[in-house]
Amino acid sequence: MDKAEMKHRILTCVECGEEFVFTVGAQTYFLEKGYHQSPKRCKACHAKFKRDKKFART
Repeated sequence: MDKAEMKHRILTCVECGEEFVFTVGAQTYFLEKGYHQSPKRCKACHAKFKRDKKFART
């Protein structure tokens, strides 16, 4: 998808159920990194998920 065609998207977090904005900049970043799915978690829940995952390994 061309960046000019992209628009901000409203997504719903699978953890807390809150809506969050998936910005054009974030979409561009995801494409550059090769991610093909939209994020499932808002920023706060994603940070908690990563933190919990990190501590589960130790």
